[in-house]
Amino acid sequence: MFRMLYAVLPKHKDDIEPMMNIVSWRIGDDFISVVFPRRSHRPACYDAVGDAQLLVSPGAVDMAGLLILPREEDFLRITPEAVHQIYADVSMSFAEQLTVSCRLKDRYLQGNLRSFATPFVHEPSVTVGVVSGEELHFSFNKPYSVNGEKVNGVQTVRYSEDEIVWNGSRYRKLVFQPQFNDDSFTLDDVTIGAHFHWERKEKQTFLGALRLTVDTDQVLAINELPVEKYLESVISSEMSATSSLELLKAHAVISRSWLLAQMMKRRAAHNETVHHSSWVRRDDEWIRWYDREDHRLFDVCADDHCQRYQGVTKATNKQVAEAVRATRVKC
Repeated sequence: MFRMLYAVLPKHKDDIEPMMNIVSWRIGDDFISVVFPRRSHRPACYDAVGDAQLLVSPGAVDMAGLLILPREEDFLRITPEAVHQIYADVSMSFAEQLTVSCRLKDRYLQGNLRSFATPFVHEPSVTVGVVSGEELHFSFNKPYSVNGEKVNGVQTVRYSEDEIVWNGSRYRKLVFQPQFNDDSFTLDDVTIGAHFHWERKEKQTFLGALRLTVDTDQVLAINELPVEKYLESVISSEMSATSSLELLKAHAVISRSWLLAQMMKRRAAHNETVHHSSWVRRDDEWIRWYDREDHRLFDVCADDHCQRYQGVTKATNKQVAEAVRATRVKC
């Protein structure tokens, strides 16, 4: 945070760094630092003549509130108005503070985007909640690995006493990893169009990893895969894959931007201590809205609530892949 502030503070002519004072102290294990941006080294009264002169040159202690007056006569005749003017002369104006504040917010957002991309090297992975139930049926179309072993073919897991039961053993969570980029798995009874008139269940096939975890009294299946591969499926699921290239590009930009915003919200939520409720209930009304707070265990869901995502079940074509590739921002 200090580096960002240091970068946006203005420099005066011939200065090699911004002018500021810093006061720091410790409370228990916490360190607190306050930065006082400066606009000048000394107030106008320092160089004044006659009765207008006050020999005061504020440093860090003065900026923190203890004004040092070396001459007794200055101490005896200084007024609150004079003190206010001294601080006004050496401190940034309100307009300058607003400018710095705007620059700092911009730098902070840019820094967040950079740090957001850094852990993933070049391309982040998205976690998508696909389906949940007391019992899930799925199959691996090629060998996957879990706990150092390879598994293939048809599988069944079920919920029991806050655990996942699979192959006679109990787990809190299971992560099945693909061996190659084109490895896939198929989930049975995936609900699409939830709460709409076209709601139905169908088998769907997905690339990437399969994560199973306990969610309340059910087993939740989460698909983890690279963002750009996810987008290829979203574009083909939300609209026709045979649409014009420019329309597909526009959709790719919108879908990617919304997705990354949701992923950043989830990250920020992990660092917050305040709980955000997604519903309000009163005597005469019950208000509920659906957004980031509804998904605690994954970034986005696979249905219309977020973005429709049907894995590789929904056929794509080269034009969809080209639209995603052409709009991608290189990290």
